[in-house]
Amino acid sequence: RYGPNYQMNNDRVSSDAVALAFLETEILFGLGMSHGFSPTTKRALVTQASGHMVHEFDNRPAADVYAEMLEIPVSRIKDNLPAPPSPLNEYPFGSIDVYGNSLLLVPERILPDGSIQFPHLVGNDRVMTLMKADRGEIVKAGVSAYEKAIRYGGLSKPSAGFVFSCALRLTDQEQQEE
Repeated sequence: RYGPNYQMNNDRVSSDAVALAFLETEILFGLGMSHGFSPTTKRALVTQASGHMVHEFDNRPAADVYAEMLEIPVSRIKDNLPAPPSPLNEYPFGSIDVYGNSLLLVPERILPDGSIQFPHLVGNDRVMTLMKADRGEIVKAGVSAYEKAIRYGGLSKPSAGFVFSCALRLTDQEQQEE
């Protein structure tokens, strides 16, 4: 589960990196994304944030509130970093958009002062909901992403498809077929 990963690019191998490829083409393509996480009843209000950092939920250190939501000691969250799986990957936050969709907000790290760093900008007065993974929903999310890519791309008979689903690793399956 979640060992290191490697990318090859220009005769180099990088660990835990992202290799980008830019394509320019007149070929139709579609892109679809879906996550398969569902909201829990546990919510917190961001009361102090700056940029990518949430310093406080409900006027308390963000890491303390997050640990209470997970019902684990805050030290367990810090001890599992940086390599997944960790509670940060398995129980991200979600924020509901104007259409009622849950947008994932996956914490990147817990800082020594109890702040939580996110990859996206987070502002004050945002309600964040603890999310949970469900194997069946993650599999359905893959199908949903495929269908979105077909629909948004205006495709009728795609020749090839690329699917990336790291979330299946979070479902505690011993023999996984991704």
